[in-house]
Amino acid sequence: MGDLSRAVYKSSAPFLLIIILYIFAHGIVALVIAPIQAIYFPEITVFACFLYLPHGIRVLAALFYGWPSVIALFAGNIIAAYVFSTDPQNLLLDGLVFATAFAASLTGVLAFEFMRLFGMNLYAGRGTPINWKLILVVGAISSVINSVFQSLLLSGVIIPGDGLLVFFAVFIGDILGVAVLMFVLMLGFRWYRMREEASKLS
Repeated sequence: MGDLSRAVYKSSAPFLLIIILYIFAHGIVALVIAPIQAIYFPEITVFACFLYLPHGIRVLAALFYGWPSVIALFAGNIIAAYVFSTDPQNLLLDGLVFATAFAASLTGVLAFEFMRLFGMNLYAGRGTPINWKLILVVGAISSVINSVFQSLLLSGVIIPGDGLLVFFAVFIGDILGVAVLMFVLMLGFRWYRMREEASKLS
């Protein structure tokens, strides 16, 4: 029973980690970034933020866990939307929320699969160093994919004339979210390597 428990924990830990990180990133956007942006761009903030950290979670989750990350990202998206919604009961009855959440959860993996079509398997865990410059390219591709998905799905509720602005707001917010989280992750890896080297010398 102990071995089974450890196996279940090992398989579910990445799933839970992605959900927690997604909710945390969404919380920063909902409680800090969106209120500031709403002062200057209220009509856009309803649909997109110019710094959307959760998209960085999507790309990094796809990098390390591939297709299984889609389920965790979708769950994290729905939970975060519910937790930070001003009307959580009605939110769960809104099919558009589920559609946009699922589409967004696919974008990271779809971008990695797009790169594979050109012979570049950039998923982590293949015994080769992570090429962060190419991961940023993946982030840009996934941002374009998400911008298209969201613009199409939200076309019925976006104010006429704001469609192109929403498209670029989603794109800019997603790519900046990827860049910021990649920077934080690279700093974390560098700190870890420095700590390992220091421990070897001591």
